[in-house]
Amino acid sequence: MDLIINKIGNLASLIGSLTVVGSALLWIYNRFIGKPRELKRERNEQRKHQQTMDMIIKENKPLNESIKQLNKWLSESQADRKQLNKIAEKNIQQLDNHEKRLDNHNDRLIILETKNGIQTFKYERKK
Repeated sequence: MDLIINKIGNLASLIGSLTVVGSALLWIYNRFIGKPRELKRERNEQRKHQQTMDMIIKENKPLNESIKQLNKWLSESQADRKQLNKIAEKNIQQLDNHEKRLDNHNDRLIILETKNGIQTFKYERKK
C-alpha cells in the first residue's frame, strides 16, 4: 500500500511540476510573442483603415463639389436676406406715411361733417 501511495505522490508531483513549467512557458510566449504580434496586427489594421478613409475622402469629388456649391448659395442667400431687410424697412416707412395721411383725411372728414351738422359718431384717436 505504501508503494501505491508513493507512486501516486510521485505522479502528483510530476503533474504539478509540468503544470508550473507549462504555465511559465505560456506566460513567456504571451509576454514575448503573443502580445507584440497582437499589437502589430492592430497597428496594421488601423493603418489600413486610415488609408481607406483617406482614399474615400480624397476620391469623393461630388461631395466636395456639393459643399462648395452650398457655401456659394449660403453667401448668395445672405446677400439676398440683407436686400430683403432693406426693402422691408422701406415698405414699413411707406406704410407709416400712408397711415398718417389716412388719419389726416379722417380728421378732415370729421371736421367737415361737424361743420355741416352731419356727424353721427364721435371720433377719438387711439394712442
